[in-house]
Amino acid sequence: MNSNNDKNINFAKLEQIINSKKRIILSTHVNPDGDGLGSEIAFYNHLTSLGIDCKIINLSPTPPKLEFIDTDKVVNVYNENLDKWILKSDLIIAFDIGDYSRLLKLGEITKGRVPALCFDHHPLLRSELYTYTLVDVESPATGYTVWKYLKEFHYKKLIPLNIANPLYVSLISDTGSFKYENTTSDTHLMAANLIDSGVDSYIIQKKIYDTNSLAHVMLLGYVVNNMNFDFNSQVVWAYLDDDILAKFNASSDDIDGITDYLRAIDTVEVSFLIRKISDSDVKVNFRSQDTTINDIASIFKGGGHKFAAGAFVKNGNVEEIKNIILDELRKKIT
Repeated sequence: MNSNNDKNINFAKLEQIINSKKRIILSTHVNPDGDGLGSEIAFYNHLTSLGIDCKIINLSPTPPKLEFIDTDKVVNVYNENLDKWILKSDLIIAFDIGDYSRLLKLGEITKGRVPALCFDHHPLLRSELYTYTLVDVESPATGYTVWKYLKEFHYKKLIPLNIANPLYVSLISDTGSFKYENTTSDTHLMAANLIDSGVDSYIIQKKIYDTNSLAHVMLLGYVVNNMNFDFNSQVVWAYLDDDILAKFNASSDDIDGITDYLRAIDTVEVSFLIRKISDSDVKVNFRSQDTTINDIASIFKGGGHKFAAGAFVKNGNVEEIKNIILDELRKKIT
């Protein structure tokens, strides 16, 4: 593991902590992706097999494209009726959330009452409120680190299918189906082990990468017709807001993948998508070929990987945010 945080624990300590707990909450970030969702569902199925009382409590609903992972409908979305159960728990594990504040209401009601463990592979940001951190920034996905732990302590050979399937979703989601720079030989060894355990790679890949809503395709067409280029077409960016989404009957889930599509233009080094949410908040997604962009995301208290990052700006000004991003990119590209 690679972290400078002195709270960072190893697998042996994780095993000790889990064995001492009776009621555990699992969660991931708002608008869960395949890595966060796959990791928590895999861990849920493992913990319940040990007889541990456990709930997945997320901060927003599962995107429709990923609903197939939750075969047993174990994912709950936070509401106040869960507060009593939450406050009787003795551990919360947050997957893919290096920033404690991104636990939102769940973090607010458990802070100082329930120990919290961060299970992640991103560089930590504002993690001081976590009791423990299990972070490996060299890992291609949070689910990869989950797999390594399970292989070391519980499943020496094959893994139960209800754990293997969500872990495979985690792996292909954060490696872009093995095409991102974080893919290594160990990534493929994990995939091979999961397939040997019964995972149907073809079906999962098809559901995630070869299935799109009509709204997504229409929205992509709009973006392509309204994209903007800078720095000799090395940077491309686009803007979306709620009115534009409504025009195509699209939801936030239909935005997924658009920034990657723009990055694939042969002249482009960096792409970013600015979305205004309601009247005040702004979300930015960044993608790049070889230029580090998570440092730009960190300006807005965001983060992520070197070549794939994002930020959420409360009460942000779209024009100001765009100009800051372009000014930072000018230093890197021109």
